[in-house]
Amino acid sequence: MSRGIGLAGIVIGLIAVQSGAASSAPGQAQLAQAGRANAYSVANKCTYPIRALVHLVDPVRGWRTHGWVSLKPGEKSKGFATRNRYVYFYAESLDGTKVLNDSRDGQRNIRVGEKIYSMGRTNIGPRYRKYTKTFCR
Repeated sequence: MSRGIGLAGIVIGLIAVQSGAASSAPGQAQLAQAGRANAYSVANKCTYPIRALVHLVDPVRGWRTHGWVSLKPGEKSKGFATRNRYVYFYAESLDGTKVLNDSRDGQRNIRVGEKIYSMGRTNIGPRYRKYTKTFCR
């Protein structure tokens, strides 16, 4: 699988990348807890550590990319909140040799720094709920 080849589907506007631990916009966690937003997280069921990117709509700042989120086997990330039903996920092994991209529901190429990642789309439907994207089920 090719990673980072092609420039199709780049999101219009600036994409900010947050380094280190996962975070969500101020106030969004409270919206998710109150059932007025979707709460997304990432889980690692692989036998090796992974790092993940999460691309979603922040109601204040528009499309944002959060990551890298590093997860050991069995770990789950903190939540990300959005009111959008679509979220894009990308994960790879920490050494970069295994790409974990689920694109059954579509995909989008997202620029992060100088590299483009093909991120799989997840559509959880019109109702607000909690959702965990699990890699290596």
